[in-house]
Amino acid sequence: MDVESVARELYRLPPAHFTAARNARAKHVAAAGDRELADGIRKLAKASPAAWAVNRVLADEPELKGEVVRLGETLREAQEHPDRQTLTELSEKRKGLVRRATNLAIDGAERDGVGVSGAAQAEIEQTLFAAVADSGAAAAVFSGRLVRALQSTGFEQVDTSGAVGGPQAEPIVLAAGGAADARGGRIGPRSAESARGVGARSAGAGAGAGGGAAAEAEEEEAAAEAAAAEAEAARKRAHEEAVRVAEAARQTARDAARKADDLAGTLSGYDREAREVAAEIDDLESQLEARHDRQRELGAQQRKAEREHRDAVTTAGRAARDADAAAARAVDLSSAR
Repeated sequence: MDVESVARELYRLPPAHFTAARNARAKHVAAAGDRELADGIRKLAKASPAAWAVNRVLADEPELKGEVVRLGETLREAQEHPDRQTLTELSEKRKGLVRRATNLAIDGAERDGVGVSGAAQAEIEQTLFAAVADSGAAAAVFSGRLVRALQSTGFEQVDTSGAVGGPQAEPIVLAAGGAADARGGRIGPRSAESARGVGARSAGAGAGAGGGAAAEAEEEEAAAEAAAAEAEAARKRAHEEAVRVAEAARQTARDAARKADDLAGTLSGYDREAREVAAEIDDLESQLEARHDRQRELGAQQRKAEREHRDAVTTAGRAARDADAAAARAVDLSSAR
């Protein structure tokens, strides 16, 4: 077991599950005593949605690797001996292959419950286009460890720095008989034969035209036109995607504005209700204070009545005693006579 094999397993998982699975695998490996491998696993970056979809489709559809390599080699050979018709045919084949592989990638992602946005779909197409155009990009794509999308201008080498999780992917090398080998899979024969066939047709076309400077100029013009057409198509796709993304952003902004208006109305209602409740509380507090005042008033009246009652009882007792005393004197006076 090495970082590359573990990475290929992890990068087939849906992006939402990657981080937890990576950390769990690193912890397990560290517990088993392989600290170096555990550190390598922890350093694996999470793949973008487009990169994950590409890793997945090439793992599920291995025959796509052979088609990409054979078509890429054929295209590069044809560009060395340009012929307008041949380049046009190969360009159409490339578009068809990229479109079919992209659809397979989207279908596979959706089967795993992962939606593919328009931007991610465009990145999948660009990455597969780059794999056809550039052998270094193909090596990164076929590694099964792609973490970001790739892009080809059609003229310069594709930048694959930081595109692969773990060690850099080994370049694709054509073996004897036309087989191509990349880390992570063998590609079947036919590439060299296809390339030689296209080269032969191109050379024949050049010879038929006289093989002179005029033929070379025509071939160069054809290659330039094909490259320009491809660049224009790529620019058009990028423009259409940018328009789509911009419209989606405007729609999102409109939806957010409507939601903000709705929330503002809701907040206004809450504020109005809060003021009403506060007014009710003030009124109840005023009523409560009035009740307290009345309670204090009644308490004072009660205490006054109690005092007057005590005074009346005292006065009545005193009067009763005085009456008793007067009655006793009256009896004494009556006896004395």
